[in-house]
Amino acid sequence: MDKVKGMVNLITESTFTLLNSWKNRIETEGGIADMKIDEYMRSFSGDVISRACFGSNYSKGEEIFLKLRALEGIMAKKSLSTGIPGMRYIPTKINRQAWGLQREVQKLILQMVKERQDTAYEKDLLQMILEGAKNSNLSQEDTDSFIVDNCKNIYLAGFETTAVSATWCLSALGIKSRMANLCSQRGS
Repeated sequence: MDKVKGMVNLITESTFTLLNSWKNRIETEGGIADMKIDEYMRSFSGDVISRACFGSNYSKGEEIFLKLRALEGIMAKKSLSTGIPGMRYIPTKINRQAWGLQREVQKLILQMVKERQDTAYEKDLLQMILEGAKNSNLSQEDTDSFIVDNCKNIYLAGFETTAVSATWCLSALGIKSRMANLCSQRGS
C-alpha cells in the first residue's frame, strides 16, 4: 500500500501535464476545443507507467512505446499465418519487420537499463527486475532477455489498458455531466 501511496505524486504530475496541454489547446482554439482524447490518454498512461515503473517520463519511453505498438500491429498481421509450421523463421517482409522492431526495442530497453545502472538507485519496478536478473544464475544473453521481456510486458500490459480505462472513465463523467446539465435546464 505504501508503494501505491508513493506513486500518487507521480500520477498527479502526469495528470497536471495532461490537463495543462488540454488547457493550452482550449485557449489556443478560442475557449472551446473538440478533442479526440485517445492519443492524450495513451500519452498519459505511458507517462504514468514510465514514471512509476521506470523512473523516467513519457518522452524518454515514447520511442519504446511507439515501436512496441508498431510491433503489435505487425504481430497481428503475422497471426494470419501462424498455422503454417516454421513460417516464423522464413524471412518474409512481415517477419523481417518484426525482427527489426524486436531488435530496436531490445536495444532501447537495454540502453534505458544501462542509463539506470550508471545513475542513482531508485526503488521502482525496473530496479526490482534488475535485482531479480542479478540474483539469477542466467547467462548475460538470458539476463538481457529476461529484463527486456519483463519491461515489454509492463509497457504493453499497462499502456493500452490504462489508456482505455481512463478514456472510459472520462466518457462516463462527460455523459453524467451532460445529463446533469439537461436535467437542470428542464427544471429551470
